[in-house]
Amino acid sequence: IIAGVKDEVVPFQQSRDLAKKLESLKKSVVYHKYKDAPHNVFYYRDDMKDVYTKVDEFLAKHLQSK
Repeated sequence: IIAGVKDEVVPFQQSRDLAKKLESLKKSVVYHKYKDAPHNVFYYRDDMKDVYTKVDEFLAKHLQSK
């Protein structure tokens, strides 16, 4: 879950609550927050490289061929 603290569409707390709930259900979840990012963190210039790196790492880990 990637959340922008300044998101006006999905409240930051909602993303945080979802991450906690998934963890309590023993689901694989990675949670990252970006303090200055709005809703669409994928286009927020200051964090763009970090966001894409984290998504790539998550997908590489969880979508490997078995």
